[in-house]
Amino acid sequence: MIRLSKFLVLFSCLLAGAAHAGNPDTRERIINGLNEHLPDLQVVPDQLEPTPIDGLWVLRIGPEVVYLDENGQYLIQGDLIELESRRNLTEATRAEARAAALETVPDSRKITFTADDEQFRLTVFTDIDCGYCRQLHRDMEALNEAGITVDYLFYPRGGPESAAWDKSDRVWCSDDRHEAMDHAKSGGTPEAERCEDTPTEEHFALGRQMQVTGTPALVTESGHMIRGYMPVARLVNELQSRENRQ
Repeated sequence: MIRLSKFLVLFSCLLAGAAHAGNPDTRERIINGLNEHLPDLQVVPDQLEPTPIDGLWVLRIGPEVVYLDENGQYLIQGDLIELESRRNLTEATRAEARAAALETVPDSRKITFTADDEQFRLTVFTDIDCGYCRQLHRDMEALNEAGITVDYLFYPRGGPESAAWDKSDRVWCSDDRHEAMDHAKSGGTPEAERCEDTPTEEHFALGRQMQVTGTPALVTESGHMIRGYMPVARLVNELQSRENRQ
């Protein structure tokens, strides 16, 4: 979780003595303090909400979710689960936050393999040299035929000095990015030279914020994450099941 040490210090002094959750001054006081001390976050009112637990607030920072008490004594990481329904309330909030974060990535900063009859759309964080990522790409024709559009974001797990990062940049800098992606996913290295303003770094940063721990990491339009490779038929069933549960 990024910036947590800063939050722990900030909240301990910022929210001490804050009013009860029912008081509108509570939200305003929290937001004003955050924007004063951490202006890069640019927190706005809809990022901060009371939870079903009296005195506990949830704060969304991009795709991240943390909890804090109204007195500023505690900041909590972890899942909030409603026992009666067994529903993970934190994961539901994370999904909303992921979906909102992905909406900030313009189509011009993705590589998209489009289904003719789109039924589902997936954002896939991919490492070009990852074996299961390559398997998923080999399934691309079947995925598209099943109505699944895939938006690729680069997530070279080895970081900026890795071969996968270099290949990601070269794919982006190619005249035909789809052809270059096909070539790279088959084990080749695109011939294009690296160019400026590739999206690899911003994709990688977003993936880290979303706590991507392995690739491929698939994110549905509703923001739910599917970690790892699934055969096409199983993936379609999973997407249909998730749609029916919403």
